Amino acid sequence: LHGAQALRNRAFRRQLQKFPHHFLHATLRGRGLGEAVYYFDTDKNGVVQTVFTAWTVGPGFAGLSGGCHGGGIAALLDDAFGALTNTHLRSIGRSGEAVTAFLKVNKMV
Repeated sequence: LHGAQALRNRAFRRQLQKFPHHFLHATLRGRGLGEAVYYFDTDKNGVVQTVFTAWTVGPGFAGLSGGCHGGGIAALLDDAFGALTNTHLRSIGRSGEAVTAFLKVNKMV
């Protein structure tokens, strides 16, 4: 497979029925935040090495300045880091979930 078709075959979309109270995937969905699509790249042994996360962000996700809300940026980063960490751990046979202990996002001007 090549190009866009290969990417579509590696795409993952979170099932909303499994996470009805998830902050990003349920609560904010349709309130300025669209669906997330995850693309996972693995090495020759099937170990997840890279995750690309694409979100659709609309005007309802804006902060006071009109740009993306800072708390929203932090939540999106946390979700992307979690997607990489948890899928990587599962791909090497380690179960359990990793959680964010600390995440700081400085205001960008």
